[in-house]
Amino acid sequence: MLGSAVLWWRMRDRMAAETRDAVGQMLVIGGFGLIGTFAQMRMVLLAV
Repeated sequence: MLGSAVLWWRMRDRMAAETRDAVGQMLVIGGFGLIGTFAQMRMVLLAV
């Protein structure tokens, strides 16, 4: 995620506006997914 965000930030001027916005939205959704994954793993460990 971090590597993708850095690459997106550095290449944002060379991308088309639609592509830049789409990649930015995917990074935001991916960030929420990463946080959700940590919450799920916490619940699994509590259940064990």
